[in-house]
Amino acid sequence: MLDDGALMPLALCCPQEGQIVPRLPRLSTLALYTLAHAGKTLFWVVSDLYFVWMVTMVGGVSGARAGLGIGLSILLAAGADYLGGRWLGGSMTTAAGHARLQLYACCATALALLVFAGAGLHHGPHLAEAMMAALILFRLTYAGLDITQNAVPALIAATAAQQADYAMWRNIAGGGIRILLSAGFVPLLAGHAPREQAWRFLVLALAIGVVACLAALALTRRLADGLADRATLPLPDNADTGPDPPGLLIAMGLASLGMTLFQQLEPFLAAHLLAQASAAWAGALFITGGSAGGLISQPFWRALMLGYGARRLQQGVMLACLIAATLMVAPAWGQAWLIVWAILAGSLYGAAAGGVLLALWSRINASRPRDALARISRFSAGAKLGQALGLALAGWQIQNQPLALAAAMALALLPMMGAMALLTAAAPHRQPV
Repeated sequence: MLDDGALMPLALCCPQEGQIVPRLPRLSTLALYTLAHAGKTLFWVVSDLYFVWMVTMVGGVSGARAGLGIGLSILLAAGADYLGGRWLGGSMTTAAGHARLQLYACCATALALLVFAGAGLHHGPHLAEAMMAALILFRLTYAGLDITQNAVPALIAATAAQQADYAMWRNIAGGGIRILLSAGFVPLLAGHAPREQAWRFLVLALAIGVVACLAALALTRRLADGLADRATLPLPDNADTGPDPPGLLIAMGLASLGMTLFQQLEPFLAAHLLAQASAAWAGALFITGGSAGGLISQPFWRALMLGYGARRLQQGVMLACLIAATLMVAPAWGQAWLIVWAILAGSLYGAAAGGVLLALWSRINASRPRDALARISRFSAGAKLGQALGLALAGWQIQNQPLALAAAMALALLPMMGAMALLTAAAPHRQPV
């Protein structure tokens, strides 16, 4: 039987006619997956935005050591993704099995996050070592959650439209979580003493763990019914039945590299604009525009792909990248232009990044069910390798400043364009649906 919720609206399924027992309407499987992905994204974004701050400002680790340690932990996570997929890929082919494991891994990740946050309360001589050990534990447990949950759409989305729906809503959920945690950084941590920051982060970690585990539990209970498993159904026309083309894996790494480099340099560009009295609002508008652009553009990219084909989507994303890169190096013509520039450049980057993610995840969701976990693990490993390289390049740029920030960020869009070019070459031609 097909997914009981993928063809329904995301919000709610209507109760059946004649039902007299008052009860809340049943959430669709797509809605539950979106909530579970939002919970998983809470872990990832809090590590992306907060961990460097906690290790340096609370743990007292130098910036160079913190960058090296976090970069190495990401490489370790890439290895865990790859090996985990090879180990589990042959034995796990059902949605229910993936759901159970993602719940167990979610609980383990929540505990690891609490260990990392709790280490910040210890002000002994080995605080830095304790925080880095907890960080490694977090990366390993998160790898199990990441690959199993990311593989679920390939097991329950039976058509190209459903695959696009799952890709679109996971991106929307991820964008919303990033906006939420970005906005909460200053009131939660900035301006407080290190010990108070440690307590505040511990409370935040506890809240994130509870929310993520409840969402993972709801998805597990739904998929345990066996109603959303397409492993025994005929393959859809667009299913990828062969091995991963090398270009597809390289595309994931390039996209991750470009987005990581751009996003790591964003705060520094915003701080530079903030230092200019005439452009005080430009930095905030630029960062906000980037987050909002990726979220708002998702329905447009989905409609373009389903109406005109995956190749047209990829071409549209490349054009958005090119325009955004051009805007990044556009000359400043005064205060009014800076405000307009910040909104346009930030929003166009966000839209381009959102299109890249939709194109990649729609293609990944077309995996054959029995190959889903192994394929997802390879893509996740490639993404983390790209992220580690992006972090290294961002650190090199910040330290040496061989290029202006805006120019460096414009160049960061080139790997994203390369990813779309490789994806176009690797993807089979798909007729509009």
